[in-house]
Amino acid sequence: MIEESCFDDLDLDSKFFSCSSLMERVFKETYGWLGYRVIAPIDPNKFDNATSTANEIGIRAMIVLGAIASYFFAGSYILLAAVVLSVGSKLFRAAGFYFQKQGFTHRQGSAPEKSIANGQATVMTWNLRGHGGGLSYTEGGVIHWRSRIDRITDSIKAENPDVIVLQEIYDTALINTLLEKLESQYAHFYTHLGTDAWGKESGCMVITKCAVHSFSHTDFSSTDEKVKRGFETLEIKANPGDTLPCARIIGTQLSPGITASGVRMEQVAQIVNHLAVEKLVMPTLFVGSMNVDRDSKVEGAYLSKYLYHSYRDAIPTHTGELIRQWAPIFEGQEESSDFISFFKRNPSDDPRVFPVLEKGIRLLDSHLVRGFDENYNTKTALSDHHAIVTTFSGLR
Repeated sequence: MIEESCFDDLDLDSKFFSCSSLMERVFKETYGWLGYRVIAPIDPNKFDNATSTANEIGIRAMIVLGAIASYFFAGSYILLAAVVLSVGSKLFRAAGFYFQKQGFTHRQGSAPEKSIANGQATVMTWNLRGHGGGLSYTEGGVIHWRSRIDRITDSIKAENPDVIVLQEIYDTALINTLLEKLESQYAHFYTHLGTDAWGKESGCMVITKCAVHSFSHTDFSSTDEKVKRGFETLEIKANPGDTLPCARIIGTQLSPGITASGVRMEQVAQIVNHLAVEKLVMPTLFVGSMNVDRDSKVEGAYLSKYLYHSYRDAIPTHTGELIRQWAPIFEGQEESSDFISFFKRNPSDDPRVFPVLEKGIRLLDSHLVRGFDENYNTKTALSDHHAIVTTFSGLR
């Protein structure tokens, strides 16, 4: 069970993270304007440019002139304010980390916990490229999350999943916005997973309508240097009054990049070893943005040894065409890299029997929610990843 703390009602960790986010916002906005807006492709049909080339050039000229004028007329004051805000932001973030328990922040939504009708539940996963400071350009080739968030949450509400596992939710302001827009529909939000005082965190966010039996975050032993990756284990109950869970969901994002194949294999092995020692037998799902192509002969085959994949259609879940409009030399990555998969009880080439339930579990539906169109329009894209939504039955 999730341990209670005397600080839970005060919600101190969340408050400190929010204060830290407010203090660093000026840096993120300035970084976005100067670091990305000014040098983005000037085509009015791309990114968040103005509707005409002339207007866009004018906007960029104002940004540059404003930066120069600020430096000359108030440079020392700006520098002093920057130091104060930077130090304050780090201190508040460290305080948020201190008041966390078990490596995550739990926020209660206003919706009551639901009972799972007819043993049927729906799970959604989506990589939203939720970076601050314009980093969504270079990470996914999409515009700032503030210009996408209303359409994203409309898509989530239309699907109405019971459990959501989101990836790349790095901006605390995005976390708070998702909470604001979804709190009336959901009971539990798990955020700032694997956070440390230096600002690293996994970027995953787990949201559920269901009653929670337990939730935990586990750091990967092998990970990237820029982020603190790990995996989340959520056990949900069929009814709020139940004493035992009915399903286990393991959510994650594995390390990206062509050169990180060995790291990803180690991360999957760590998840598998973690699952092998679980005591309760129940349906278990592997959910997230894996940065592994489903059909690759090495990593894809390794995943398939342990998993039944719910989404098997030919339409890829990810594209590199959006980011290529920002960086034409982008080499491309995996395309079918997002998964909602069921663990096998008796995986091939592994003598262990895993504590998962297969008998009576039925896959009812698995489909994509489009994050981008066939024209790869950067202005309308919600992400460079489609979402996957899977509905299954047999929970009890």
